[in-house]
Amino acid sequence: MNIAGLVVMWLLLVFIILLFIYLSMDRIARHMGCGNLFDKYIEMVIDWIRDAFRD
Repeated sequence: MNIAGLVVMWLLLVFIILLFIYLSMDRIARHMGCGNLFDKYIEMVIDWIRDAFRD
């Protein structure tokens, strides 16, 4: 396997794992009655990433 294929596979696996964790946490939160907490957390992380790469 070449380096580019390895990097692409690694990125896809990380994306799939993060998506699985997010969906699992969302399902648990909705079951417990506090579904918006994880959505707010994801929005905060996205804002932090945008601010980190903003010049």
